[in-house]
Amino acid sequence: MFRTLSGFLKGAANVRAFGSLLTVNSVVGAIASAKFSGWASVDLVKKPQLKIGLELQRININRVASNTVASGSIDEPWSDMPLSLGGLNFLDAEVQVTATELNVGHFKFSPISLGMILSNGVMTTGITRTGTYGGQIKGTVVIDASKREPIHALRLDFSGVRASPLLSDVTGFSALDGVMQAKIDVHGAGA
Repeated sequence: MFRTLSGFLKGAANVRAFGSLLTVNSVVGAIASAKFSGWASVDLVKKPQLKIGLELQRININRVASNTVASGSIDEPWSDMPLSLGGLNFLDAEVQVTATELNVGHFKFSPISLGMILSNGVMTTGITRTGTYGGQIKGTVVIDASKREPIHALRLDFSGVRASPLLSDVTGFSALDGVMQAKIDVHGAGA
């Protein structure tokens, strides 16, 4: 379970409908003290097509501990609940999100830029211009739910990242320091 909102959501937008097209423009608001702005549109002809552009000041995502293991710890148990990806086939979407700062538990990314395209059951997410631990991360995540057995791929490139704080936050290991370059390339299939 994740808790993302740390206060009241307030905002304003200009909403208009033109036949099958619904637009939400000039979106401005705040969640607690973190400001955001953006726009969205939904075209409901045939297969729904969603487009979103969002700029956020700060996003805080905190893991809510469900047992006695420390929140955000690598020792937390993985869920074995089946994950259905069939919903990716019901709409097409283009999403662009940028944030000055993203905090996930004790991990901090600043700035971060994510782009996602969902077309015909294939979701491709790109991570660009993302700063963390004194360096940069970029990469892609692809989930292909268009076939009977979903296919997954993850590629991450780390450059100039400080090893000690990263390894300490991920594994509690702090006996190694330096600037690291790393590439992660993982492929899989199945639910």
